[in-house]
Amino acid sequence: MTGVAGFARYNVAVNDWLQAVAGLKRIEASGHPRTASVTEFTKATTIDVALLAVPFATDHAALRIGLGYTFSFYHTRRTYPDYGHNNQEAVVNWPVVDSRGRAHGTTLEAEYDYYFSDIFSAGFRVSVCKAYDGIIMAGPFAGIRF
Repeated sequence: MTGVAGFARYNVAVNDWLQAVAGLKRIEASGHPRTASVTEFTKATTIDVALLAVPFATDHAALRIGLGYTFSFYHTRRTYPDYGHNNQEAVVNWPVVDSRGRAHGTTLEAEYDYYFSDIFSAGFRVSVCKAYDGIIMAGPFAGIRF
């Protein structure tokens, strides 16, 4: 499945090489990973906290790597094959399973941030989260510094 995520984060410098982060994220992904007849999806809202080390920083760029914790509220739709028999003929049904719930888990993340000015930046972020499933999120971002 593929999708998009929107997020807002607030970073606070603890010292020159460490930042504390709080954030809110909305994730929506969908696709047909098992059958073309059912669109599976994940819709989740997360609250994230993290500590990021800053091993590289200049006036124009920064690299951040760290660990965090995620609290997720989700709604998913999945299909799983149900192999049945109808008069000796094999029949595969794809029942829909909807679930809602909460999950939490650790996150490993890395980001590269390039500063275009004192206010605007852009970069690339990769995060691996283990909550209800292992999730890898990667992509570009734009930032505004206050």
